[in-house]
Amino acid sequence: DSFKAIGDTLSEQFKIDTLHHSYTTNLSTQIYLGGTYKFTDKINAGVLFYGQIFDKAVHPGVALSYNQTVRRWLSFSVSYSIYNRSYNNLGLGFSLNAGPVQLYVVSDNLLGAIFPQNAKNLHVHTGINLTFGRKALDKDKDGIADKTDECPDVAGTLELKGCPDKDKDGIADKNDICPEIPGLPQFNGCPDTDGDAIVDSQDACPDIPGLVEFNGCPDKDGDKIIDKEDECPDEPGLLEFKGCPDRDGDGVIDKIDLCPDKPGPVSNNGCPEKKLLLIDAQGKTLRTVTAKKDGSFSFDELPADEFVIFKIEGEDTDNIEELKIVVCGITKRALRDKQDKYFRFIVLTTDVNKLGKENEQDVAIKLSKQEAEILKKAFSNLEFAAAKDIIKPESFSSLDELAGLMAKKSNWKLKISGHTDNQGKPVTNLTLSKKRAEAVKKYLVSKGIAADRFKVEWFGASKPIADNKTEAGRQKNRRVEMLIIE
Repeated sequence: DSFKAIGDTLSEQFKIDTLHHSYTTNLSTQIYLGGTYKFTDKINAGVLFYGQIFDKAVHPGVALSYNQTVRRWLSFSVSYSIYNRSYNNLGLGFSLNAGPVQLYVVSDNLLGAIFPQNAKNLHVHTGINLTFGRKALDKDKDGIADKTDECPDVAGTLELKGCPDKDKDGIADKNDICPEIPGLPQFNGCPDTDGDAIVDSQDACPDIPGLVEFNGCPDKDGDKIIDKEDECPDEPGLLEFKGCPDRDGDGVIDKIDLCPDKPGPVSNNGCPEKKLLLIDAQGKTLRTVTAKKDGSFSFDELPADEFVIFKIEGEDTDNIEELKIVVCGITKRALRDKQDKYFRFIVLTTDVNKLGKENEQDVAIKLSKQEAEILKKAFSNLEFAAAKDIIKPESFSSLDELAGLMAKKSNWKLKISGHTDNQGKPVTNLTLSKKRAEAVKKYLVSKGIAADRFKVEWFGASKPIADNKTEAGRQKNRRVEMLIIE
């Protein structure tokens, strides 16, 4: 009863208006146009437009279908069609596949098979299809049949016979040692960025061409020390000096060795030490000392200055003309003899210093207060250019007053005495004191005072009037004294 009720309901819902019309026709012409859309390998949908020409008219229809393969051996389809003014055509079909044999049953109107009295169209097809040949198996779905696919389980490319190439370097992944990075065939797919024939994975310096023996790192200077660990990569050197050379083998690398071709101690920047030899008159060495960092030489004791002879040895000593020698804490200076090239202390004698007249008693003239003031002013205002014998212009007016006074006193003479502080070489100081004293004489002579009215002396630093240890004291010692004598 329930089944009959459902049938009645469907019959009522899809009732058919029946028209009776008779005609005669030959075998009708049928036209079909359809298409299929494939969702997956097992599911597709289709649409079919078709028509029949009979009774001098075209009778169109349309069908929609859904098809699915359940198993390799079983498929089914569901369809809906409109034809001959009939809209209740629901179809169903099945097929069984057994190798090359296919059995199928298809109906375009399932309801018509159940309720034929309400059906306007009803077609049922059944049959056997024989398949000659079949689509080759392609498990990885790459379009290459498994029997010719060298990688049947992994989708690949036709160029590589079905094998994949993830890094697109033209080498199949199965033969590519570096499948994620594009590489070269000669290295089995691995890259060599710097082109040194050493693959990057084994190259310690992959961006710089290098040598196999150094794992791909370069050694430009060929000293067997790779450049990145070589502090002197352009010069062959030694491992103990991190690749830097030491030509003279003194333990001081050339780039900081002031004498790279002559061995010397580290304390002397790689240069041979200067040695000072105390010798006797026959040239026999009595004692030897080495130079200190400031270039001076030190002795605990020495014979009297006039008997001391020194000989210097070492790098670049030929041009040395003067030495600084410390004896018992006292600094002395020795000069090179022009003839025998040995050094001797400076011994100031009366003849050498031209101070023979120093001990002569000069009679000073008693001056009036005004005259003494002019002389004092000339002394106080006298200034020279630094380390020179050039009188500064600001001293001229005071000297002019002194020249005017001497012009009035024709019986006067002027003793001029030059002095310096103890800075610098004694010989230089002696010469400077002479030149400054003579510069004062020359200026006064230019003002009309006769040259024979002057007595000029010079003493260098031998007659200080203040302590040379202070700047104030040294300034007082740098002076030109003037005394009016008979």
